[in-house]
Amino acid sequence: TLLGLFVGIARLSTNLLVRTLAIAYIEVFQNTPLLLQLFFIFTSVLLTLPRATEPIILPGPSYLSSSGLATPNLIATQTAGLWLLLTMIGIGTGITLWQRLRKIRLETGRTTYAAEIGLTVMISVGVIAWIVLQPFTVDFPELGRFGYVRNKGAIISASFVAIVLGLVLYTGAFIAEIVRSGIQSVPIGQWEAARSQGFSYGQILRLIVIPQALRVMIPPLTNQYLNLAKNSSLGAAVGFAEVFGVARTMAQSVSVVPIMVIVMGIYLSLSLITSAVMNVLNARFQIKTR
Repeated sequence: TLLGLFVGIARLSTNLLVRTLAIAYIEVFQNTPLLLQLFFIFTSVLLTLPRATEPIILPGPSYLSSSGLATPNLIATQTAGLWLLLTMIGIGTGITLWQRLRKIRLETGRTTYAAEIGLTVMISVGVIAWIVLQPFTVDFPELGRFGYVRNKGAIISASFVAIVLGLVLYTGAFIAEIVRSGIQSVPIGQWEAARSQGFSYGQILRLIVIPQALRVMIPPLTNQYLNLAKNSSLGAAVGFAEVFGVARTMAQSVSVVPIMVIVMGIYLSLSLITSAVMNVLNARFQIKTR
């Protein structure tokens, strides 16, 4: 979503280079099959990386190689549950403060900095509770003689990295076009009126254009999120070795049919939940009429 938002805004940029790059990205990823993109990322990008014994060192520290991505892993301690509870309380308190201060601003016209205060409370409670309770310990990845050391850090296979990267790039291109069309649906007079009041470009987008564009953007965004969930099944083509190994293990222990029914139920649940949440958002952002 964030990638699509930035590319969609760049698509309307007055800078020729930025606009051209955004158009090129959208046209390439929209007009090529997702399965082909997944194969290209997996075989032509990830499998050509250095071996795990000589990986690319990333900040973190993390390591990237043809064997996958090794990143630091968070291990929960006994205080993790308490930290989560305090963080949720902080989020609830921040939202309550934001709503009350926003109501005061609407009634009196005074500047209350509702969003800034609410966000500060949310972040402060979570950070202070983290420092005091230390709910997680960090397990860093290590390099051994033959590659990544097992049970050290989080090791993500190359096929999974390819699936995530492919889905992000593919779906981001479609969301970028949705963002562009939503922004262009807002009358040009809104931009001109905002500029005459001294608003910056960022303020116009954040406070005036995007909130109105959401009325147009949410229905097609719902369709893209549903497609994203269903397109994840194409990962079986890239991670065939892992899928085949798991399938053989399941076939020896349990019947395959119940497992497939469970998988279908999971996809159905994800689609229904996504559709329900987006329908609620759509109803909230629509213009209220009598």
